[in-house]
Amino acid sequence: MRHFFYCSLLILATAAGCNPPEPREEAAPVEVEVLQISPEDVAEDFESGGLLEAENTALVTAEINGTILEQKFRDGDRVSSGTILLRFDPEPFALKLDAAVASLTKAEVNYRNSREEYERRKKLAQEGFLATEEVDQARQRFQSAAADVEVARANQRQAERDVKKIEVRSPLPGIIVSRYREVGEQVPPGTPLFKVADTKNLLIRTGLSEDQILHVRTGESVTIHLAPFGEKTFEGTVERIGLPASKRGGTFPVEVRLPNKDQLLKPGMVARVHFTGKHLRGILRIPLYAVVNKLGRKLVYRIQEGKALETPVQLGANFGFSVAVTRGLSDGDQVVVIGQDKLVNGAVVTIRRVRQEVDR
Repeated sequence: MRHFFYCSLLILATAAGCNPPEPREEAAPVEVEVLQISPEDVAEDFESGGLLEAENTALVTAEINGTILEQKFRDGDRVSSGTILLRFDPEPFALKLDAAVASLTKAEVNYRNSREEYERRKKLAQEGFLATEEVDQARQRFQSAAADVEVARANQRQAERDVKKIEVRSPLPGIIVSRYREVGEQVPPGTPLFKVADTKNLLIRTGLSEDQILHVRTGESVTIHLAPFGEKTFEGTVERIGLPASKRGGTFPVEVRLPNKDQLLKPGMVARVHFTGKHLRGILRIPLYAVVNKLGRKLVYRIQEGKALETPVQLGANFGFSVAVTRGLSDGDQVVVIGQDKLVNGAVVTIRRVRQEVDR
């Protein structure tokens, strides 16, 4: 039995030797694009968001107690400085002015009569024909009549001012942001009627960290992006740098002034303000999408002798779409930027294109 077993093994070994394994086919090269990195000087820029606001706004309020008779403008309408926004019913104010004029006329007549009476009695008293007490009474009536004239004049001036306030005008050029009241409403003094915004210049209020604020100065230019305008950019100026609202720290408020000469921009639009930060010299930079996360490590594929080698890297400053590499790469290295998702360590590659700079 044992002899048979050994013979069987000999037969199998002989058969295996007669059929050697077929050679394995090598994997086809992976086509990639690479970036040949070199030191460069880059500004560590940063962005912050905010809403566009009108630099100057005015809340137009009622100065008289009246009933709204007419108004022509609605939200979004453009007006000039001095444009009549609203008219109150003028009749009550015309009647009040007529009454004030009549009261002043009556007071002036009474004043003249009381003055003449006082002068007449004073003369009689000097001649000994009239008691002093009667002169004093006449003088008091004269003084009271004089005061009545002043009151009547003040009432007339007030009535005249009220008549002038029947027409409510815009204090500045701009657009109607809000209209608060409608025709037929009776409103007391102080009631908000319109909010008008001068959009010739706009403001962006944003906040920066303590690290970022070190690189910002009042008066410096900044670049502004607004989504509705795609790649188009606008230039603004840092108008004011404030202090954090809390004593415990926080963001520093920054106001950016944005000219709006063509009136293309509207309050309420979302803006991204691009600030120029610290200047870094001689850094190596690669696109963010070239970085591969593998088992908690950040690495890139570096080309060496036609093969892609996994190369761990340490990253530094972030520039939005690119990032600085502080360790792991050297000047002249070629890093895969297209096709890295198809690679494994040591894969043979064919370079389709060599880029010389990082896309911005």
